[in-house]
Amino acid sequence: LRVRGANLNRVETNVINFIRLRDRLGIPCQVRTLFVRNQDVTTEEEEMFRERWLTKADGVLILNLAEYQATNMRLSKSNDILEASLQHYRQQAQGRWACLFPFMEMAVLPDGRIYYCIETLFRLGFDQDLASLGDYHQQTLQDIWSGDLFNQLRRDLILNQLEGRSACKNCDMWKSQVVSRVPQHRLQVTQTTVTEIYQRRL
Repeated sequence: LRVRGANLNRVETNVINFIRLRDRLGIPCQVRTLFVRNQDVTTEEEEMFRERWLTKADGVLILNLAEYQATNMRLSKSNDILEASLQHYRQQAQGRWACLFPFMEMAVLPDGRIYYCIETLFRLGFDQDLASLGDYHQQTLQDIWSGDLFNQLRRDLILNQLEGRSACKNCDMWKSQVVSRVPQHRLQVTQTTVTEIYQRRL
């Protein structure tokens, strides 16, 4: 197993130290590790990663391989188990519904920039002009989360006014919020069109 552009042992040590610090301070947050199904990865490697991290982290997220076409992420594989539900909800919504990522999470880069979903992080690989929604060196995370830039983005998503938001307009990640949850042995398995999330059942 490896980490692109980083030292695997250092990354693993940092994650484990963060989990210990969280537990010692009693901070209520979940830590999940991410595995991407790249083309050269075997099923055995995926299983080894999942089993290893389920003993340490709160969950493991398995992400289907994505590639870029026309400046947006396109998945080379999606989980078909949700296709009927997805079609039903698209009919009910008469097309597209608001993406929930900017209502649930933010992405914090090491240099302090704040982005609002996985799509924006992937786009940074080729679009360095993609505006961030804040800088944690200048504001608290709470101020950024509750600030004007995040709130305007949320309004635009709810109203489907995405003309000025290239990262959102042609993105399909909003569909990934249709989920299926099933218990599996000692785990809770959550599937979306793009991921499988394995969590220990309490």
